[in-house]
Amino acid sequence: MTFQWGNRWFKGARYALLGIALVLTASCSSDRSMIDLKRFVLNMHKSTQPSVEPLPELAPIPAYTYAASSLPNPFSPEHVFPKPEPDPDPDPLEPDSTRPREHLEGFALDALQLTAIMHLEDKPQLIVVTPDDVIHQVVEGAYLGQNYGQITEIDLEGRSIGLEEVIQGADGRWQARTVKYLIESDPLEPDSTRPREHLEGFALDALQLAGIMILEGKLQLIVVTPDGVIHKVVEGAYLGQNYGRITEIDLEGRSVGLEEVIKGADGRWQARTVKYLIGN
Repeated sequence: MTFQWGNRWFKGARYALLGIALVLTASCSSDRSMIDLKRFVLNMHKSTQPSVEPLPELAPIPAYTYAASSLPNPFSPEHVFPKPEPDPDPDPLEPDSTRPREHLEGFALDALQLTAIMHLEDKPQLIVVTPDDVIHQVVEGAYLGQNYGQITEIDLEGRSIGLEEVIQGADGRWQARTVKYLIESDPLEPDSTRPREHLEGFALDALQLAGIMILEGKLQLIVVTPDGVIHKVVEGAYLGQNYGRITEIDLEGRSVGLEEVIKGADGRWQARTVKYLIGN
């Protein structure tokens, strides 16, 4: 038994020594390999000659003399930050902002009705009706519409008005334009070219409608003027100062029909028919 145990111990010791020898051998081999590698790199650096390409040849640069010293410096403050341009001259057509606006300037021109021209207070006046049906009488120099339009002319015979407006253009400057508006004719307006008859020179209530007679085969109205002159008139004749025209003479009903044409407050002519009874 003792001999077997000693044999086993001897084998184990032998294996242990063999392992230690292998480790030491490997360690030495690793150190030798690293030393060899360093020696190889060092020898390579010694034997290698670096190769550097020569610099390219530069073309000669021509000499240049700066001769712009007398010119303005483009980078000076007055060029980099130019002075603001002065305000343009005042626009002579610019409307007066201090002028109080007139009532009819609060409406667009196409919303106003230019209905008629009348001769009132010894001067021609334009009759204007606003959208709220209020009637206005204006003279030359008055303002209409929202473009500072001023009436420059009221032509009674030509039935037209001239209007000068001031509008602002795309460039901000004010521009004047003159327009002419024709006042549409009134179908009831009396014919101004018709010669007036004698009895139209008297107010109707100043005439005495005295009677009706049949003379020369037709009915005639007997009219006495304030001066006592007797006149005989037939249907179609005119009486009074309101363009009154006799439309009917009724012998049996002893009456006379009269159609008058009067001018309303809006300047438009209006027809009215009246009937007068002739006293016995």
